[in-house]
Amino acid sequence: MNVIYAEKQDVNYYFTSEIETVASMGYRSPPTLFFQLDIGDVALIVKNEVPVKEKLKNGIAVKISGHYKKGMLSSIMIVDYTLY
Repeated sequence: MNVIYAEKQDVNYYFTSEIETVASMGYRSPPTLFFQLDIGDVALIVKNEVPVKEKLKNGIAVKISGHYKKGMLSSIMIVDYTLY
């Protein structure tokens, strides 16, 4: 029998990264921002990707920073974030 035990963690981890790519909304796919954390690649679903996409198209670097919580296995939950 395999049992996974996860203790509730109230610890928030701070992150900062640069947006690497943006995927626009399409049929059955929401707009998504892609970036990397020290634990791996992250895809963050957003409501409006257009401002970020325009900045990247014009050669302007877009950074993201905020807090996340670690979950079971390799999952994370973005608690809050800011784009700049």
